[in-house]
Amino acid sequence: MLINLDCTGLPLDNLSTNAHFKGAVMPEDKNERGFFKGLAMLASMGIAMVVSTFIGLIAGIYLDKYFDTKPWFTIIFLIFGIAAGFRNIYELTRKYGFK
Repeated sequence: MLINLDCTGLPLDNLSTNAHFKGAVMPEDKNERGFFKGLAMLASMGIAMVVSTFIGLIAGIYLDKYFDTKPWFTIIFLIFGIAAGFRNIYELTRKYGFK
């Protein structure tokens, strides 16, 4: 997929030989679904961050009610949830090929 950054309306044939073309080659697979693959990666990163943070928060609130230690378990497990979210983002970026 080529993106024309100077918007001059150049023809799409022989782009590599055109000296006035300023564009970026976007990575994609053979089925031309690079855009959707990137969109899926961003969506899964956002979902992973939100879900892990809420799981940590809910676990902390439950433990605070059970042990009557408000707000310590909530704070600790919220931090664990956020750290788990960042770890999930790191693993997803490695899965999709960003290092």
